[in-house]
Amino acid sequence: MAAQYTVVSQNRTVQVLSQSQVNDVMEVGAVTIPHGVYYQVEVPYPDWLAGYSDFALSGQAAFIEGAFAEPYVVGAASAQDVDPASGLLVNYVDFTLRIASPAGTSGVQQTTARINPSVLPLAIDYNVIFAPYLTALNETAAL
Repeated sequence: MAAQYTVVSQNRTVQVLSQSQVNDVMEVGAVTIPHGVYYQVEVPYPDWLAGYSDFALSGQAAFIEGAFAEPYVVGAASAQDVDPASGLLVNYVDFTLRIASPAGTSGVQQTTARINPSVLPLAIDYNVIFAPYLTALNETAAL
């Protein structure tokens, strides 16, 4: 299988897990193929030294690229935000979702779905993941 990503940066750093706990990691930045969406993963440093980065990188690349098979996914970009529960930075992917306006109206309906790909199950159903966003778009469009 062809690679679904290209590594573009690597930086050894610490991943803050709590006020008293950190993890020694390699923060690896990559872009997906073919859509060129940048994303970052933190690989535990011993795993990185052992050459195990591909597992984390390929899983997230497959998730991001797989989303583009859905007709309503028209874009994606890397994002970071503060987790309200922990106060720590979290990596996300912002997917741009677009649907047609209801009959008799012009334009399109569009929103952003902020997804943390590191916490997704291995079996991915994009319709379930994006359902809350698509439901809100459809409900608002019907007003």
